[in-house]
Order: sequence, then C-alpha cells, then structure tokens
Amino acid sequence: MKIILSWKWFDLVNGIITNTSAISTGYIGSKMESLGSGWYRCSLTFRRTQLFNYFQIYPNNTGGAFASYAGDVAKSIYIWGAQLAESNWEGPYVQTTSSVVNTGNIRNKPRVQQNLLLRSEQFDNAAWGVTAGTTVTADNVTAPDGTLTADKLSFAGGDTRYHLQLVSGLVAGRAYTFSVWLYTDTKVNI
Repeated sequence: MKIILSWKWFDLVNGIITNTSAISTGYIGSKMESLGSGWYRCSLTFRRTQLFNYFQIYPNNTGGAFASYAGDVAKSIYIWGAQLAESNWEGPYVQTTSSVVNTGNIRNKPRVQQNLLLRSEQFDNAAWGVTAGTTVTADNVTAPDGTLTADKLSFAGGDTRYHLQLVSGLVAGRAYTFSVWLYTDTKVNI
C-alpha cells in the first residue's frame, strides 16, 4: 500500500516519492522530508489551474492505478498535521481547529503563519470526508511534536478510499503547498 497525495505516490518504508505519472495540471513539485522515528513530512506544491478545491489522501497498492487499494486493515498509517499554505513551500506547521490561520502572505515572509485547512490534527472530524471502509482512531500515537495527537487510518479496501477536505477561496494561478506528516509502524509501503 502506498499513499497518493493529489497524484504523487509516497513510499514511507523507503523514504522516496515514486510514480510521477498522472500529475494533474499545475504541478510544481513535491518533497518528502524525514523527521526521524519513521515520520515524514510529505508535501505537494501546485498552481491552482483547475476548479477543484479539495485535497485527498488515497491508499494504493503499488503506486500504480489510481485508488486501487484492495484493503488490509492490518496495514495502517498514522497521520498528523495537515497544512495548506499559499506559497511555493510548506512553511512552518500551524495547528488549526474550527477556523483557519492566516496572518498574511508567507511566500516571502517565513515568520508569517498560515494554514487554510480546518482541524489540521483531527482527521476524525467532519471537516475531513471519509469514504466507507476507512476507520479513524483518534489520538492513537505520539505525533512529531511529542503529543499524543496523531490519528491512525485503516482501510478496508475497494475503490476510492480516501480522506478529503474541501477548501474555499483558492485563487486561480496562485501557488499552494499541501503538506502532512505520515508514519507507518507496520513497515508496509504507504
């Protein structure tokens, strides 16, 4: 199982980004940064050129066909700290709850805080859409910041198993970076 973030495949076992095909229009770049203890910050930068205003996290068997995970609840991932910034880099992580954080333009100002997603550490919240067959266990493991706030995602399988968040107000032509921390203790490909 691998995880697809908006058309990029992230392999947490080997710490690499695989399969660069099927990239949507507007793709700028992606990055996978090891934070130690098996956690990776996976990010994707794009220029908004389409009508879509959502971010999806899909399980996948091998980095091949879109949403083709057959399912295995023993193969789970841990997820924490989703962020969306209007920038060509991920910026420092900013936690959100019921409202976004936006203190200004971070493109050239690293100290400005911005996260345009809601409930950045609460993947069991209704802000994140979940398809049938996806189970979220909240606050299941220690997150990269040392708190017990990372959630466990398990996928029963079938087509299109994902976590999704709709975002309003994205402006066409501007660069955005989505990032999230991911970890697996079952040592399967994510």
